[in-house]
Amino acid sequence: MLPDEDLVKLVLKANPNTILVLVSSFPYTINWSQEHVPAIVHITHCSQEQGNGLADVLFGKVNPAGRTVQTWVKDITDLPDMMDYDIRNGRTYMYHQGPVLYPFGYGLSYSDFTYEKIESVKQDKKNIRVTVSVKNTSGRDGEEVVQLYASYPDSKVERPSKQLRAFKRIPIKAGETRKVTLTVPKEELGYWNEGKQDVRCRTRNGEAADRGFVGRYTVGGKDQAIRMKKPSLNIPTIKISELCHNNVANPLITYLQA
Repeated sequence: MLPDEDLVKLVLKANPNTILVLVSSFPYTINWSQEHVPAIVHITHCSQEQGNGLADVLFGKVNPAGRTVQTWVKDITDLPDMMDYDIRNGRTYMYHQGPVLYPFGYGLSYSDFTYEKIESVKQDKKNIRVTVSVKNTSGRDGEEVVQLYASYPDSKVERPSKQLRAFKRIPIKAGETRKVTLTVPKEELGYWNEGKQDVRCRTRNGEAADRGFVGRYTVGGKDQAIRMKKPSLNIPTIKISELCHNNVANPLITYLQA
């Protein structure tokens, strides 16, 4: 937990228009602050220009677009034992189960964005390319970090519940809609086979060795996921042949809608 959160309570009581600036290189369980403080800015240790950079954000000269690089849990007991080095037991965004304070890849800005629709899903022998339309619905120019996650619900081996497979930070002017294309190498949808000492994508006879890399894709900024009040819009199943070598797959493409 945050040692100084009691001080935050006193300051907020004296001035409701308080901004909490948290300078750290790792997460804190700031559940009370998240619920009560009107604005929270998290920055890491940024040397001599840290004060100027923070002032630029607080006074609106710079529109922030950073994202969390770790999962912020609500309680330390939500994590496995410190000496448990197997991340499959609940560490990192890939294996953690249950609600969190801030998910991996989360971040807000002074702009608002809407993911309108999947424009296309194309592929060649090596890559899959997903194009999505993103609109800046606010009155201020900003930058959005578009993220594509893959999950493997039919995997015969243990795989992450989701994996970040592509992202792109793009500037979008106020009221503008931009098409963003994310590229995923097909090889990255496989997994490392210790016995074969290679990336496992298919068996020798060409049949799929594991349906795990035939997955579900989610495109959308994590801020959209947290603020989302309506269900994600599911795009009808799209056949993507040769997902990994000569395998045939039917992944379900989804994106998050605010």
